[in-house]
Amino acid sequence: MPISVERALTPRKESRWSGPVPVRPPVLGLAASCGYDELLVRPRPNVTLFVTGDELLRAGVSGDAHLRDALGPMLPTLIERLGGRVTHLRFVADHPGD
Repeated sequence: MPISVERALTPRKESRWSGPVPVRPPVLGLAASCGYDELLVRPRPNVTLFVTGDELLRAGVSGDAHLRDALGPMLPTLIERLGGRVTHLRFVADHPGD
């Protein structure tokens, strides 16, 4: 379906993005070429991850009543890709008081 020029163009100083956009070099270049001298930005959120489960192994393969932790290694990269900064990764027992 063809789109009219009027629908395809965004008026100056308006955005097509509905949410936050990571400010990386291409975005800075685009903003400058559109006449923006300043951008409103927020710092990346700091994230502390808590991995729980007495049955989780941090290394090796699953066996007996233990499972290899798959989320602990995966989540920090996913959070970084989404714009967060993992500051701590904590492994917590199911029943810390025991």
